[in-house]
Formats: sequence, structure tokens, C-alpha cells
Amino acid sequence: MTNIHYLPFINNSEAIAWRQNLEQAFMRDHKNDYDRLNAARADSTDIVMLNNTKKELQCKWFVKLNEEIYKKLDAKLADIPNDETVIAAMPEFFWRNINDNQKHTDPHEIINYGKSFSYEVKEIWPDSKPEDEYSFQKLTTRYPNLILFAGTVWWKKNDLIRNSIPIFANGQYEGQWSKANLSSIDGLGGPIIDYPYLNKIDKRAIHWQPQKVNDADKLPSPEITFNGLRIGLDICLDFIVDGSCSRDLLPTKPDIHLLIAGGMPITNENKAYINAEKLFLRCDAIEYHINASYQNISQNEALKTVSAPVNEELFARVDLII
Repeated sequence: MTNIHYLPFINNSEAIAWRQNLEQAFMRDHKNDYDRLNAARADSTDIVMLNNTKKELQCKWFVKLNEEIYKKLDAKLADIPNDETVIAAMPEFFWRNINDNQKHTDPHEIINYGKSFSYEVKEIWPDSKPEDEYSFQKLTTRYPNLILFAGTVWWKKNDLIRNSIPIFANGQYEGQWSKANLSSIDGLGGPIIDYPYLNKIDKRAIHWQPQKVNDADKLPSPEITFNGLRIGLDICLDFIVDGSCSRDLLPTKPDIHLLIAGGMPITNENKAYINAEKLFLRCDAIEYHINASYQNISQNEALKTVSAPVNEELFARVDLII
């Protein structure tokens, strides 16, 4: 018997309003930066200046959002016994630029460049130094019973697109797992596209190994073990395309199946892709009135959904025994 506490970020109307207020305050505090950005837009022939200015603001925004999420999680974790496992999750595209959903119409601007970064995930992350006051590494040091699946960030290196989940536990950045099946929601502007060079996994080798030492921050498979529990991962389309990464790439069912999504409701048709011995968890960015769900498979409970109370806690709490 294991006590599990699930803390999904509930992206409901209260959370959306919280984020909008935070964005507006950030924009007021960085008015000079935004004035420089607007000046760069006015001279949109200088794409390099435009992107560099936007990138500076993106990183500053990441730092602010990181700090606020740290504080919210800290308040939630304080009430949970430290000998009981906590799984916290944020949804797909959580780490996006302010007003990122507003597409740019000027042909001189780069569509979706608000999501795009030209660094490795570990280099763009604001808390890459564990000693930073609000680093997630420090949070998982204070709460060694916590594993944090920190949503996804959309990034780019050498013109190759990634959509990755950064994972924090045991006082460190454990690595990142990238989405294998990318589509228009990932900025590709077309139907589902599965490029072989976009972190494509060779399914003949179940535990894919990085080709270079520099790729060591990537997880070797869509699975991570924490507190003796095997957790299998899927990001949105990966849950159903090719029959789910966690199902096809893992030799046996993990204890827990975690789905991080930006619009993947659980239906009677796709429920068959759930792949776990004990527990299924979902955290989604789209507000289907309720946008987090779980199924305690070890106790044969039917699929259930959770929503946050009308307050500013942002993270709902589900207490389970598996």
C-alpha cells in the first residue's frame, strides 16, 4: 500500500485569470523592455533584433512564472507528510511566452516565435542553478517526496523543434522527455507530422540511449522511477499515435501512466490506451470544464475527474492509496 498525492495544475477560469493578471503586472514592470520590443517590431526587417529582444523577455518571464509556481506548490506541499509520495504536474505548453496564442500577421515576423528558443532546455530553464532561491531543484530538496513534471516547453535547436517535459526530483533536474509526434499545435503549420530526426525513438531498441554525452539530459525512455514506482509518460498525441509511447516503448506496464496534454480528453474510444498497473493520471491545458483526471487501477475505480475550488491555489489535490 502506497499513499499517493496527485497535484495537477487545473487550468480553469480562475487559473487563467491568475496568469493574465501576472502577465499584466510583468508587462507593467518591464515597460522599457516592451518599448524596445515594439521598436524592433516597427523595424521588422531586423529579425535578429526582434528575436533577441523577445528572447530576453521570455527568459525574464520564465523566471517570474517559475517563482510564482514555486510558491504555490510550496504552500500545498507543506500539508503533506514527507513520507508520502507526491506527483505534481503542469500541462502541455505551460511555459509559453506572454500572449503566445495571438498569432502574428506581419509576414516579416516569424509565426509562433513566441514559443521558440534556440537553447537546450537545461540552458533556458530559469532555475538551472540549484542554489537559486526559487529553483525547482531546491523545492525537491526541501520535499524529497516530490517529483515534478513541469509541463512542457516548446523549443528549438539548430532549427529542429522539440516539445519537452522537464522533470525535477531528488534535488536535481532529472532530464526531459520530448514529444515524438508533432503537429500544427507544435508550430509546424500542417497535419500530424512525424519527422524521423525530431527526437524520433528507434522502437527496435526499447531503452533508447543518447548518441552523445551532450544529450545525457534526455531520458533514456518515456519512463522514470521515483520512490520505487515506475512512471510512464505520454505527451498529448503520443498517447494515441502509434498506440502511445509509454505502451509501445516500455517492455512491461509501468505502475503509473501520466498523460501531459494540451487537448486530449479521455473518451470511451481512447481509454484503451491507458497503460498502467496501478494508476492513470492526466493533466491537460484545455478547460473541458474539468481538465485533470485519474483512475486508481489497483482498486478498480472508474475514471474520475478533479477540479480546483474557486480560489488561487491553482493546484488541485487528490489523495490516493495504491
